[in-house]
This record gives sequence, structure tokens and C-alpha cells, in this order.
Amino acid sequence: AKLQAQQQQEKIAVEYIEKGDFEKAYVFLEKLIKKEHDLSVYELYRSTLIELRKWDELDKYTKKKLKKNPDNILFVVDYGEVIKIKKDDNSSKKYFDKLFKEYSSSTISVEKIGLFLVKREEYKLAIQLYLTSRKSLRSDVLYVDKLTELYQFLNKKSLMIDEYLAWLVNTFVNKNSLENVQNNLQNALQDEDDYNLLIDLIYKKLEENSQNENLLRLIAWSYIQQQDFYNAFVQLRALDKKHPVDGHELMELGNMALDNKEYQTSIDIFDYLSDNYPNGLFYIKYKKSAIFARELLAKSSYPIDTNK
Repeated sequence: AKLQAQQQQEKIAVEYIEKGDFEKAYVFLEKLIKKEHDLSVYELYRSTLIELRKWDELDKYTKKKLKKNPDNILFVVDYGEVIKIKKDDNSSKKYFDKLFKEYSSSTISVEKIGLFLVKREEYKLAIQLYLTSRKSLRSDVLYVDKLTELYQFLNKKSLMIDEYLAWLVNTFVNKNSLENVQNNLQNALQDEDDYNLLIDLIYKKLEENSQNENLLRLIAWSYIQQQDFYNAFVQLRALDKKHPVDGHELMELGNMALDNKEYQTSIDIFDYLSDNYPNGLFYIKYKKSAIFARELLAKSSYPIDTNK
């Protein structure tokens, strides 16, 4: 019966919160928090105190929860939030700096803290946390998934791209992983300027990692997104010369250029393939494709007058 009564009071409080009547919700929640209560009541009471700007009560309540549950990461984070809400920026910075340093060597703890920081919409603090832990653990690629999401959300595209490039350079990446990066970038990049930024940053990374095949494939993919098939050809040709197999990637690119009426680029690609794979399985196909592309180029350059 007691439990049912508490659940009923919580339900009423939620209804008042949904209506925006936090004063009435506060009356019910204040009674609930005096008894043993779960996290749902904690969240409701906390958000109500914030809405009503009852900072001293929020401070006292959060401190009490933290004292009773010193290992609960949620309360640890929320107490730092209370300091920040009270506009004590210097104390808040010291609190979180100390917290991040204390947990920086434990990836499990860092991910838990990061989760709660994101829940509280403290995105910049979450980024600081992940970078602090990286420095402590001497890693350039830890939390890459978390950081790329945060940078994307904050529209910090250069930093997001840098994260992906560092990951491609510093870890073993198979074809599926590279495709995942490409898919994520495709969702994040919106226009030609974004892709130009991506290409510029890849070239900068290539200055130190000129032989990195993941970067070469990514830059080729970036050119393809802009329908710049010739520059994509230049990159994939470099890879093909390094690892001559059967020219399959270039054949796909040649067909793509053909479909997009980039006939001269298509000719260049199929000529390269037939010259370099004279004994290959697809040699005849390469020759026929080059001839077909030349025919289409001639027709587009000198269209037949059908009125004659």
C-alpha cells in the first residue's frame, strides 16, 4: 500500500511537471524524497529544483545523495553541476579537472562519467574528459566514436574529421571499417565546402603519412562524392601501382565516370587498365569499354544532325 501511494504521488508530480506547474510538483516530490526513493524521483526532484531556482536546496540535496553514495558516478557528476549552476565557475573547473584526472586511467569509469555528462548536456566537459583520459593513457584513438559524435553535434567539423583521420592512421582498418567511416562522414558533411575541408585535411595528414592506404582510399572516395572522377583516378591509380591485383576498383570508377558522361576520364582509366593488365581476366572488357567511351565522346563532341 505504501509503495502504491508513493507511485501515485510520483505520477501526480509528473502530471504537474508536464503542465509546467513546478510549484505543485515540488509539494509532492518534497514528501517523496524524505523517504527511500529511486532514481526516477531523484531526477524529477532535481529538475524541479532547477526550474524553481532553489539552488540551496539543490546543493543540500545533491550533497546528501553523494555522501550516502560516494561511488555513484551520477551524483559525483551532478554535484559538479550544482557548483556550475550556482555560477561558481572557478570552483566548478577545479572540481571537474580533479574528477577527470582522478578517473582518467580507467576507461570504464571515463565512459560512465561521459555518459552522464552528455545526459546533462555538458558536451564540452565530456570532450575534456575524453581528451584528459587519452593523455593519461597515451593514446590517440581512444573514445574516437564518442568524440566524433560530440564534435559532429557541436558542428566542429574539422575536429571531427581529424578524429577519423587519426584513427585511420593509427589503427588497423579493414574494408568494412573504412566504409563505416565513409558512411559517417557522408551523414555529417553537407556541401562542397565540407568535402573540400575533408580533402584539405587528408592532404595535410598525407604529408606525414604519404604511404597510408586508408587515407588514399578516403581521398579518392571524397573526390567521387564531388563527382571529380579524374582526381579519384589519380589516387586509386597510385594504390593500384603499389598493389597490382586486377584493377577491379578502377574498373568500377571507370564505369562510374562513364555513367556520369565523364568520357575522357573513363577512357584514361580503361586505357590504363588495358595497358597494365594485358594478361588479366578483364583485358577484353577494358579494351571494349575504352572503345565504347571513345564512341560516346565522339558523339558528344560532334553530334549527328538528325534534321539532315
